[in-house]
Amino acid sequence: VSRVANVWVNGKFAGEHRGSFNRFRFDITDLINVGRPNVLVVQADNSKPTADSTTADTLPIAGDFFVHGGIYRPVRLVTTSNIHVDMKDFGGPGVYATTAVEGDKAVVSIESRITSNGGEAENVTLLTQLTDDTGKVVAKDVRDILLLPDETEITDVSLSVSSPQLWQGIDNPYLYTLAVSILDNNDNLLDTVKQNIGLRTIEISADKGLTLNGQPLALRGVGYHQDREGKGWAVSAEEIEEDVQLLMDMGVNTIRLAH
Repeated sequence: VSRVANVWVNGKFAGEHRGSFNRFRFDITDLINVGRPNVLVVQADNSKPTADSTTADTLPIAGDFFVHGGIYRPVRLVTTSNIHVDMKDFGGPGVYATTAVEGDKAVVSIESRITSNGGEAENVTLLTQLTDDTGKVVAKDVRDILLLPDETEITDVSLSVSSPQLWQGIDNPYLYTLAVSILDNNDNLLDTVKQNIGLRTIEISADKGLTLNGQPLALRGVGYHQDREGKGWAVSAEEIEEDVQLLMDMGVNTIRLAH
């Protein structure tokens, strides 16, 4: 929502989010009517900024582009069990991975945020695994963790992959799938988060410029603005796909998202 969003559910205030470009979430467990109709109200504010306006710290006072207002991405209702991958992670995924490649081995370091909203401490199993594009598991980690009531446990896991298929930009955009799953004591699946991930190293130096997997890479790019007249940021997935295809037809291999 651009630019300041205030949200109510069934007449009760759920929260405020300031800014245009980030996904945000509110916990409405205590606000929703289960099995009955619900009313969701979203107020979007992009009023002209002044020193004492509601948008004084979220809108540029002057600039060469127009700042649109309103809801321009899908609204979703997400339900979870009491134990789940952190949903209050500032709208983030709750799972973060970094990669390092040395010789014939890649190491994926994963940070997972696991939350318990239950009333008592519980032991669960955290299963972290990496699969290739055929679905074959190439690395995994299984461990038991203790979750305290209404707490978020941050767990670090390291996976090692021998002879990895490296992500090489548009020449070979090979992706693995990283899956972080939570199981109860009876091996019932409580929650899972999956992410596509490319194994690669990127370095920048004064003498070589940018190197991808040790090889110099010439960047041919554009700034991708709000280029569709009358739509601003409110473009569909199909329109974005069409734009990217046009850019690739031009030979682009790098995109800067602006603004």
